[in-house]
Amino acid sequence: MKKFFLLFLITLFFTGFILANTGKVIKLSLNQCILQGLKKNLDLNIELLTYKESKEGVISSYGIFIPQFDLQLSTRRTKSPSSSFLEGAEITKTETDSYNLQLTQKIPTGADLSLNLQSTKTETNNRFYGFNPSYSTRLTLNFTQPLLKGFGSIVTKKEIIIATNNKKAALFGLKQKVMDIVYSIEEAYWNLVYARLNLKVKEEALKLAKDLLRKNEKQVEVGTLAPIEIMAAKAEVASRESEIIQAKAAIEQAEDNLKKLLNIVEYEKNWDYKIEPVDLPKTDVNFIIPNLNEAIEIAKNNNPLLKQQELNYKNKEVSLKVARNQMLPTLDFQASYWTTGLSGDRILYSNNDFFRGEIIGIIKGEPKDSLRDALKSIYNNWSVSLNLRIPLSNSALKAQYAAAKIQYEKALLQIKNSEQGVIQEIRNAIREVESSIKMVHATGVARELAKSKLDAEIKKLSTGLSTNYQVIQYQKDYEQSKSSEVKAIIDLNIAILKFKKAIGTLLDDYGIKFKNILKDRGK
Repeated sequence: MKKFFLLFLITLFFTGFILANTGKVIKLSLNQCILQGLKKNLDLNIELLTYKESKEGVISSYGIFIPQFDLQLSTRRTKSPSSSFLEGAEITKTETDSYNLQLTQKIPTGADLSLNLQSTKTETNNRFYGFNPSYSTRLTLNFTQPLLKGFGSIVTKKEIIIATNNKKAALFGLKQKVMDIVYSIEEAYWNLVYARLNLKVKEEALKLAKDLLRKNEKQVEVGTLAPIEIMAAKAEVASRESEIIQAKAAIEQAEDNLKKLLNIVEYEKNWDYKIEPVDLPKTDVNFIIPNLNEAIEIAKNNNPLLKQQELNYKNKEVSLKVARNQMLPTLDFQASYWTTGLSGDRILYSNNDFFRGEIIGIIKGEPKDSLRDALKSIYNNWSVSLNLRIPLSNSALKAQYAAAKIQYEKALLQIKNSEQGVIQEIRNAIREVESSIKMVHATGVARELAKSKLDAEIKKLSTGLSTNYQVIQYQKDYEQSKSSEVKAIIDLNIAILKFKKAIGTLLDDYGIKFKNILKDRGK
């Protein structure tokens, strides 16, 4: 079955989904239904969008480590009355133009690193400026590392860790949705098969009732049977015909359930078509069930809901650690290293007299000279410091920590509760499979006995040793035994399906891979 499914998947990839149409009757195998459902199911499309959204969340969370570039340009013009004869003018005029380039980077330890280049041009009428205009440059490297509050990769990468876990959880959610869809489709498929098989049983029962009516009519004609016996046979025929009407209605309801899951685009506006299942349920009663402990271990490794709970627990654990860190005092280590450069036009006065001398020349300076000096680290400077800040009250942060701890404990309890739920689901599934296997055996034997009793009673009726009432009762018993056997076989297939879903191996049996699903839907 698995090999056939993979072969059909390859065919579907290159040729598209092909329906075997005969008028308004669509013949579908179980594999075709599952493929169609995975390709077109609307609930799966919604879950896939959730997964895509979580992927964008991971990308967004890494924005904290994207380097930041800042550029600042400014110009300033000032006039002020002279406050000292040394300024050499009654009104001091100053023109300042500057630019500031800064590159900042967050480090996983929580530190902030920045590189700053600032250059300023200053021009004034103050005679005592050594350079006029002057060009000053400052190159600064700053490093700030939190040592208590805000320290560590978990604190810094909290949003990244949570977003990554959410993405994994969304993937498991997608897996769970796929499993639910496969389960729902297969369950709906077998229910439709049962409805159609049950109709055949009802039709066979109607045929037996009509045969009995014809025999009674002949016996009445020859005078070997009282006319009143015909009424009983006719009543039985009418009863069987009403059962057929109900059986046909059940088929239509089962078809509608399957149509909704398949979402066949060609017929989405007109559901007036029939689905004819081509597969029959397995009657293999030798299905091997792992013991409970093995099944539980398989479920822990494969059940998507348990995996989602584990990831939710990890997120709450990270949030708790961050909340605990935020209650610590702020203690930052800061270090700075900077170099400077200075250049500009040097004005020469006669007799070096700034007060009464005349300007006799200018030694030109270039802006690049100050930049060159700063880059060469001719003038080295550095500083280090420790900054401590302790809040007078920590009530708000303590409340946040208490809330985070409650969420953490809830997540832990949710894991245990989910595990218990899965264990109970597995136990129920195992019991259901075991009882279904026994029911298949029992109903098979009951059908054979009912058929033997009916045949014997019909022979007795032909010799006058039985009555129509007895034959009708045996017909009912035989019809009921056949319906019970068909129902038991369908129940067995669904019980095995539930068990595989509970332990999380349902998709593996069909060879369904997420890469194929995501690729088919454009990720």
